[in-house]
Amino acid sequence: KEDNNTFETAQAVPAPPLVIEGRAAGNDVDYFKFAGKKGWKIVVDAQCARLGSGVDPSIRLTTASASRRFIASADDTPGLLTDARLIAELPEDADYVVEISDSRYQGGGRPVYRLMIGDLPVAEEVYPLGGRSGETLGLELRGGTLADPTIAAERSTRVGDSWIQWPKIAGAAALDMEIGRAHV
Repeated sequence: KEDNNTFETAQAVPAPPLVIEGRAAGNDVDYFKFAGKKGWKIVVDAQCARLGSGVDPSIRLTTASASRRFIASADDTPGLLTDARLIAELPEDADYVVEISDSRYQGGGRPVYRLMIGDLPVAEEVYPLGGRSGETLGLELRGGTLADPTIAAERSTRVGDSWIQWPKIAGAAALDMEIGRAHV
């Protein structure tokens, strides 16, 4: 739906967690409104570069009230290429608006985005960063929305020249890991 390009016409979406697929060509700005609860730790993750998109996302979270109370914003989050992710605790039971745009207002060659909103498991650090080929590693994830669980790899899988560690996570129901090949 493309009539969501102003704050006043923000597209109402179901209560998170949710995933929104969209386009941000040129100077397009998209707004999405959802109901939130006080104390809820929410993640807003704008995936663009990680999808091969030319969009350099900038995201902003505000209340949906006329005051548009600022909650958080993000642009070029470290470790996510040019993508943006914010983590915020909602201050009140209210409707909230997420705004997404291309920070360069160009949209790139393939101007698509995936916006993930909700109480999502996110780690900001992984230790160790690697290991020997064929060895099973114990991984520890820290920061973000996780309560510092220790991770133990259950199995290793070879994919081309890379090994993927599939972890069992203490205290978390599920965690999606993005695995890529390191270039040396």
